[in-house]
Amino acid sequence: MKLPININDLLSARTVEWERLEFKTGWNPKAIMHTMCAFANDFHNLGGGYIIIGVKENNGRPVLPPAGLPIAQIDAIQKEIIELGYRIVPYYHPIMAPYEIGGKHILVLWATGGQTRPYKSPVSMEKGEREFAYYIRKGSVTIRAGYHTDSDRTFFLIEFPVHPVFAETVAPEVTTEVTMEVNRILKVMTGDHSRKELQEMLGLKNAEHFRKMYLLPAIKAGLVGMTVPDKPKSSVQRYHLTKNEHVLQKLFKRNVRSKK
Repeated sequence: MKLPININDLLSARTVEWERLEFKTGWNPKAIMHTMCAFANDFHNLGGGYIIIGVKENNGRPVLPPAGLPIAQIDAIQKEIIELGYRIVPYYHPIMAPYEIGGKHILVLWATGGQTRPYKSPVSMEKGEREFAYYIRKGSVTIRAGYHTDSDRTFFLIEFPVHPVFAETVAPEVTTEVTMEVNRILKVMTGDHSRKELQEMLGLKNAEHFRKMYLLPAIKAGLVGMTVPDKPKSSVQRYHLTKNEHVLQKLFKRNVRSKK
């Protein structure tokens, strides 16, 4: 399949910004998987980007003529890219197109912004890797970042890593992954609610399951507070959204209004 763009224009960035291009001399599955994930997240809504394999890079610019890939390797690489796509969560696959430039073979991946953002990727290629991370583009570089979103992916907030130069002067921030269960409880809360009320609003019958999977994680994350914090088991205990969660809701509403 050929891409809807002239390959020479792509290599010279005549029609695509440099930050949307990633050049790889050879096959590097981990780096390419992380960049696929970053383009899929498309944090700046630039339309994703292109990964050109078989072209050496120097200060973000391609070195031409291309280094090229062995033609016998291109088919195997395309199959591996499909496997990499299934390792990204949710799974994601770019459009692949082989080209011949000056007698050298290259492979271009067209990685558009995904429809089910945000995406996360395994941090390594180790078999059974359970640590995942979110990746985005910062300029022409792929970096690891943190995301927070709701279960319907109607908004997401991003955390940029602190540069080592400033690490000693910035207080460490403890972050907790917001689970689907926590997102559900946040979406139904409008005021002060008893435990029983919250269970009924969520359609849950098992009190212990609700406490362990919904209520306690939301309190631990600092998103839900108690009206009687000194007596967690008080019979008059009620639960409410904290200022942290109200800030998230206001930010989301403002973003929605700005898009209309």
